[in-house]
Amino acid sequence: MCKKYNIYPQIDICASDTNHVIDNYITKEQNCLDKNYDITKDFFMNPPYSKISMFMEFAYNQHLKNNVSCIILIYSKTGTKWWHQFVQDKTNHVDFIQEKIITTN
Repeated sequence: MCKKYNIYPQIDICASDTNHVIDNYITKEQNCLDKNYDITKDFFMNPPYSKISMFMEFAYNQHLKNNVSCIILIYSKTGTKWWHQFVQDKTNHVDFIQEKIITTN
């Protein structure tokens, strides 16, 4: 995905000490939403389902304010208010990826 869109995130803003995709990350306890973080580098986020609207607004505002790009891993709910406010007609790329269910015996 990074190579495809020439976006190389430098910070994971929805991470934990045990679950992050980039060595530079912000945890739930550091909470980028409450601390007025100013993200000045391309970023990755996989926001919690319960706060998706807030994180989508945060990402959109960081893009406008700091001219950064991001890769966001979310479910596709194209009928939601947040989708139309922060995604529809506001992004260059949206990829729909089919979920893969892996089972072991």
